[in-house]
Amino acid sequence: MDNIKDSGVEGELAETYEGLSEAYKAKGNLAKAREYKAMATELDNKISQDKVKSSEYAVKQIVNDEVQNYRQKYGKMLIISAVSAVLILGGLYFYFTRKQKKNKQIIKEIEKESVELKQKVNEGFEELIRYAKENNPEFSARFLEVYPHFGLRMRERNPGLKPSEFTLAAYTYLGFSTKDIAEYTYKAVKTIKNNKYNLRKRLDVPPQADFMVWLRSYVDDGLSV
Repeated sequence: MDNIKDSGVEGELAETYEGLSEAYKAKGNLAKAREYKAMATELDNKISQDKVKSSEYAVKQIVNDEVQNYRQKYGKMLIISAVSAVLILGGLYFYFTRKQKKNKQIIKEIEKESVELKQKVNEGFEELIRYAKENNPEFSARFLEVYPHFGLRMRERNPGLKPSEFTLAAYTYLGFSTKDIAEYTYKAVKTIKNNKYNLRKRLDVPPQADFMVWLRSYVDDGLSV
């Protein structure tokens, strides 16, 4: 039963690794995202192997039955074997108990790191929204800090994008409407519409596609590559 509990803890640890992978993915840290994804996969595989250890209870029952049925025949040898089995099982119990405590501590530390990471991502997003609404000149630089993969994907699509086109794409990626962008950048709605039309052509966006949906799909799909 202790093995089953231990597998449950490791299962939680694997899920936490998955959560960290997603959090790093959202932040744009691909190296960390892949690292935690690999850790989660490795732990899942280990959990499958550890399920074999759930036979510990059955082993105890077999040992007890053997002691009762063959005590007379095997005498001291059987007793020694039984004691050895108990010692081994006791050692295994002690080992897995310590391991379970250690895994719980690791889970707590990882969960704390995950919360802190998500908080940083949220704070970065809120700051970006504020910069966008204020038309802050530091918007583009801060945007790349929060979404470093965005710049890479844009350059892959069209390495000749102008800074103004990149900024327009960033505003669109964040979900701002044409009217919002016009208001925050002090430009006419018609101007923003024309700029979006030209940007769609330079990025070769399908005519029937929603620009924001396409942009997010294209950029975010690059994280799994």
